[in-house]
Amino acid sequence: MQHSTPAAPAVRETLDRLLASQTFGRSERARELLRYLVEREQSGEADKLKGFSIAVDVFGKDAGFDPSTDAVVRVQAGRLRELLEQYFTTEGAAEPIRIVIPRGSYIPSYEPNGVGIPFQPSTGQRQAPFVLDHIPATISPEAIAIQTPSNSVSGDASGATATLFRHLHVFWVAVAVIFIVMITFTVLMLRQTYGPGLNPAGSANGGGPAAASATATTLEKLPSVYLIASQKNPQIQRVETILRAGLSNMETVQFIDLNPDGDAARMEDPTAFVFTLGSGAAVGSVAIEVKNLKTGRILTSETLSAFETTASQVADRIAKILGSVTGPFGSIYGYIEQNRLQNDLTSCLILSKTYPSNQSAENHEAAYRCLENLIAHGEASALIYAALAGQQLDAVVWGYAYPPNPSVQQAMAYVNKAIQIDPSSSRAYRMAAYAEGVLGNQKERVRWAKKAYDAAPYDLRAVYHYGWALVMVGDYREGTALLARSLNLANPHSKWLDYALFQGAFMLDDLELQKRAAQALSTVEPQPEYLVAQLIVASKDGKRDEAARLLSDLNARFPDFTANPRETFAKRSYPPEMIEKFIRGLQAAGLNGAT
Repeated sequence: MQHSTPAAPAVRETLDRLLASQTFGRSERARELLRYLVEREQSGEADKLKGFSIAVDVFGKDAGFDPSTDAVVRVQAGRLRELLEQYFTTEGAAEPIRIVIPRGSYIPSYEPNGVGIPFQPSTGQRQAPFVLDHIPATISPEAIAIQTPSNSVSGDASGATATLFRHLHVFWVAVAVIFIVMITFTVLMLRQTYGPGLNPAGSANGGGPAAASATATTLEKLPSVYLIASQKNPQIQRVETILRAGLSNMETVQFIDLNPDGDAARMEDPTAFVFTLGSGAAVGSVAIEVKNLKTGRILTSETLSAFETTASQVADRIAKILGSVTGPFGSIYGYIEQNRLQNDLTSCLILSKTYPSNQSAENHEAAYRCLENLIAHGEASALIYAALAGQQLDAVVWGYAYPPNPSVQQAMAYVNKAIQIDPSSSRAYRMAAYAEGVLGNQKERVRWAKKAYDAAPYDLRAVYHYGWALVMVGDYREGTALLARSLNLANPHSKWLDYALFQGAFMLDDLELQKRAAQALSTVEPQPEYLVAQLIVASKDGKRDEAARLLSDLNARFPDFTANPRETFAKRSYPPEMIEKFIRGLQAAGLNGAT
């Protein structure tokens, strides 16, 4: 089949609209990858679009990159295909052409999208002239002599045909140009009427222009974050590439990929912040400074050594910085809270950090009601609905009195709404994983958690969820390694993560990790499983008095659990071998109900 491409200007225009779309607005990695693939293909370098070159040029990998062990290119290409499909069925439904990345290849192809556009054979794949390279024996050489227009009727006919096709080509080019102009004019008129949040497909982003406008308004309430590289060298560029990719997937901030110097309004915004990169004092080191744009106050300042900027180290370092700066526990939200700069959205996010640190019913209800109030007042964002889904699931798991009659079904309704608003929301994927875990669908839990991890690989919260999902499906070694690694990078963090680490470490008989997790769980509002972890560790460690105190506390606080712990473990969908090992551990610690 002949491969055809549209005229280059049409590809460029489609690419520009696509990169500026809402669909690609929160995925910097997908934008960079798509731009790179299309521009290289259009410049005649399609043969160079291989996994290795993409990894080095787009994702900052070094010459030691091994595509057989590092799937970053395959994962991001799969994500790009999903976003392209979403765009051309929603915002880009009226595009003249479709940009497609065929599976098994990184070379873009182009397809007509139902409207006229001038197509031409692609570079390097033009149809070759017809050449008869084998003359059948039954035909004499004289019979195939080339005819010229002056001595052949067939030559006249072919010339007339060619002329006709030239006229038709000009005609269709003119029709296509007029059609594109009409579409552009119509879109501009509609944008004047409905504003920049227009979504031609209506419901795909949560209900058309009104929902898109509500989403944009909600996003504006998040702290704004900029990124500036004051110098350029290979180390700074590698850090900048990963930091940009990470910031674009952090849902608790609004990353603006522009230089703030050109945005006077933002320079005066008290909740606008900037990451600045420059050379450190040592050779090859990179200095990272985070400060408030308006006041110039520095929130974070640290230097990555030359070793920490290498491909094997830099991802974890950036993940740690992003977690300590952009999340609800981070320095940006700490600055906002300290200076009383909260709005209704950031107030809820600040409340949401109190609850995971102390899982009391009161803290849970306060966080839940805050999110409910946002929705009641017309706020619409994937962040809000996904957070509410998590609170709903916590009410199911921990038996909180509020909200009344919590259910996994209601939580999934919130998850679906979040994904409808933002199909790339890592937080929504995480909550889908949580819901599947509560239902006992552990394989589906892993699938959703992996999807969240792929969507935001530098968000430690995505790493936690994926690690715990692996532990709960019986992949203890990899899951525990992910949990231990991410908890080493994240401080503070939600305490249920320490229990997840305990589960994995317990199944691996790693007493030191068990002690670390139990110690962290001793500082929070007790839940039955948290006390179980501390009790088992105290018993194993020979601390009889502490074990006796914990056993007494567990019996007094949670008599239903101690009467039949197996029932609780089964309800939580623990793997069968984990249930049996927990029961043996509790028996050894003296819990009579563990039979």
